[in-house]
Amino acid sequence: MSETNWSYPFPAPPDQLVQYVGGGDFLAIGRSLRDEVIRAGLRPDHSILDVGCGVGRLAVPLTDYLSPVGRFRGFDVHQPSIDWCAAQLTPRFPNFQFSAHDIRHPHYNPGGAIAPTRFQYPYPDQSFDFVSLWSVFTHLQLPEVRHFRAEIRRVLVAGGRLLVSCFLLTEEREASARKSDFYRGMTTVAPGIKALDPQVPEKALAYAEPLFLRELTAAGFRLEEKQYGTWCGTNRHTFLGYQDKLILRPRP
Repeated sequence: MSETNWSYPFPAPPDQLVQYVGGGDFLAIGRSLRDEVIRAGLRPDHSILDVGCGVGRLAVPLTDYLSPVGRFRGFDVHQPSIDWCAAQLTPRFPNFQFSAHDIRHPHYNPGGAIAPTRFQYPYPDQSFDFVSLWSVFTHLQLPEVRHFRAEIRRVLVAGGRLLVSCFLLTEEREASARKSDFYRGMTTVAPGIKALDPQVPEKALAYAEPLFLRELTAAGFRLEEKQYGTWCGTNRHTFLGYQDKLILRPRP
């Protein structure tokens, strides 16, 4: 991979691993994600869990931010990506650790041995100040979202923060989204839920905003901030990201 301004004490990840997580400019996207979690409240001495960490797109730029007492933990279903992170980052930054779990996913890991609704996050209760999920809830159906939200609530400290990216639908946004090729390719697969591929809905799922927020608040979260992305053709000038983003905190 030809990355400009690469200044880290390890090589850039291989092209095939970057493409697996969506391609694009690895550093530029990673630094944008890092800036988002910092803006949302991550401090250098905090502990952060990155669910679906891939090949360390968020982890790499956070090595410049987290202090030695801060902790990064990431997990993913893709063993080669985790192997790269464990080999390249952890020896140089022991507070950055990664694990792979054979969670079944029809699109990313169809042969997985662990049903997603039976997977328990391998961390004690109240382990993290911050939890991030980039492009995870866009690939999970409602039962899996419900299970993951409960696990996140369990491992997040009181007063911690959760940042998720998602595809949210409102009546107003759907009217504009009809101009978007991505949205026009979506089919309703359940009340309030649309999928890009009804045969494999987990490729990309969009949720009606009231439904999605209700599911999160039912797990004990309260919404702190909402930012609409550009995926359905709206708010092009108010937010640079493609997906919608939510910042939430556990209710006392």
